[in-house]
Amino acid sequence: MSCPALVVWGGADRLLPPAHGHELARGLGLDGAVVLDGAGHLATVDSPAAIAALTWDFAQRIDVESTAGRIGGAARRIDVESTGTPAGGSAGAANERS
Repeated sequence: MSCPALVVWGGADRLLPPAHGHELARGLGLDGAVVLDGAGHLATVDSPAAIAALTWDFAQRIDVESTAGRIGGAARRIDVESTGTPAGGSAGAANERS
């Protein structure tokens, strides 16, 4: 896969144990999954603050311009002050980031 990926798994997931997360991560070319101790199958429900922090940290490390070029898409600037649509356009517009 040629785009950034983050795999987060619940350490207490009894439906799909953490080994599955590590296998998925390795299949994506990553070293492994981030395992949240105490979180179950619904890690986003069990540990929302940890998920938010991990996602924020991950997003801050992504080079959007080079990533968009590698995956063949256009980087878009999102106007989060309004409705979450791309700045200067409708929800279907693909405005390049300036």
